[in-house]
Amino acid sequence: MLRQCDYPPSKQPSNEQLSAMTDTAPKVSVIIPCFNSGDYLREAVDSAIRQSSPELPMEILVINDHSDDPGTLDALHDINGFDQVRVIDNQGKRGPAAARNLGIAQARGDWIAFMDADDMFAPDSIAARLAALQAHPDASWIGGDRPPSAGDGT
Repeated sequence: MLRQCDYPPSKQPSNEQLSAMTDTAPKVSVIIPCFNSGDYLREAVDSAIRQSSPELPMEILVINDHSDDPGTLDALHDINGFDQVRVIDNQGKRGPAAARNLGIAQARGDWIAFMDADDMFAPDSIAARLAALQAHPDASWIGGDRPPSAGDGT
């Protein structure tokens, strides 16, 4: 899903902040809640990074919902070094909805894309959704789906 980012009144950036963000703000903020998802997290983040291009600047916000397994902590450490990725720690285990809300509050993009830590974006998924939004400029959100798999991974 891609949703237009509306700042709540209490979080509305000042004019100075908006001016500073204009040149560097990403077009899309991908929000990935994460709790003990180390086996899949690197692939999920990699699929999100592959969506980005100079024409489509993105940021990826991984919200750590108080993970405690070593594999996830290693993965979070590794991905935190990527230019487009910010790992944000949730205060305690609050669940995926609270993690998404924290991501929304921290997002700088014009659009929000939600992704689970065990999912992967199909190639050009975000670009296709943005193209659909250009074709329908009155839309404030757009969903996406993938074709069903054959059961054998294809």
